[in-house]
Amino acid sequence: MVASLSGQPTNQGNPGDPNFGIVLPNVSALGTAADTYRLVWYQNVNTTAAEFGNGQFWRLERYDPALDPDGDPTTGNAGWSVVPGYEQLTPKHDLVNGLGDGDEYIVFSGGAGHLLYNINGGLPTTPTTTVYLATGENGDPALGDNDRHLDFYDAYTAYNPPPICFCAGTWIETLTGLKLVETLQIGDRVRTRDHGFQRLRWIGRRALSADEVAARPQLRPIRIAARALGVDVPLADLFVSPQHRLLVRSPIVQRMFDTHEVLVAAKHLIGLPGIAVSEAVTPVDYFHIAFDAHEIVFANGAEAESLHPGKEAVGALDRAAREELLTLFPDLNNGLATRPGAREFVPGRRGRNLAARHLKNSIRLQDAVRFIG
Repeated sequence: MVASLSGQPTNQGNPGDPNFGIVLPNVSALGTAADTYRLVWYQNVNTTAAEFGNGQFWRLERYDPALDPDGDPTTGNAGWSVVPGYEQLTPKHDLVNGLGDGDEYIVFSGGAGHLLYNINGGLPTTPTTTVYLATGENGDPALGDNDRHLDFYDAYTAYNPPPICFCAGTWIETLTGLKLVETLQIGDRVRTRDHGFQRLRWIGRRALSADEVAARPQLRPIRIAARALGVDVPLADLFVSPQHRLLVRSPIVQRMFDTHEVLVAAKHLIGLPGIAVSEAVTPVDYFHIAFDAHEIVFANGAEAESLHPGKEAVGALDRAAREELLTLFPDLNNGLATRPGAREFVPGRRGRNLAARHLKNSIRLQDAVRFIG
């Protein structure tokens, strides 16, 4: 969610132009999949501000679990230390005619140069020039006030979300028939869209109490009603974590992305018929499944992804699960280039735009003919 910049942000086009935006040079995500960071507001703090702004001073800290006796980054300050060069950060929302921030990102200025914070994650691991346009940078319509400034509430709800996972009770298609996700075992051969039946390499579980679900609504699963995605897809109600990506395949995808299929997080599809945040405030068991490669599997008959061990997903795991996954796949400690996605990942703003176009045209997400090749 945080990245360094090399150089000064500049403008693309001029105010009023359709392509007007802020150009961020050489954006490069900090750390690896094993690293956890936090932003701390430490000076000129007040209880009335609701968003990042002038006069605030922040610092970036990195977590080292080896220095924390309880191994939990969410309790206390043990294990946290300031990242050199980012001891004093000031929000720069007024950069480039006010494009220094939006509902989902903000640029800070500090001793080591500029720092980008984007609550959607997915920042490049190698230096890449990135453009945020003046149009279309509104945030998640279900969160915050969507006034083109990053709210603390939006930032809070993005913190430590449950990674890509299925809720207990999900039926997964395997070589020996349908199995509930909670009964899967390492070595089971699971049907995948692209590579036939693949051996399951890792299973993770995250149990949330009813109190946790009530206190942190961003942890509630997304309910995808039976037949909400297409004809008999899914066959029964499917419950997944908000970050879990679903395959979307339609003529609209082809026009928007010049490809047949993409993967979109469930939370960005909210508002389509049959797709909504679960209203139940009950305990939730989330299960993550991983293979040698990122795969598309069949869950209640719907096409959905397995765990993609990106930086945010790995960071959201508890310490034991993270260490287990990184031991199994040690290359993740050295960057994510060896873990390509099964399909293109659609970021939040474009995912919501994609959903809106499907709604407007009454096209469901997995109704189209399946393309070959």
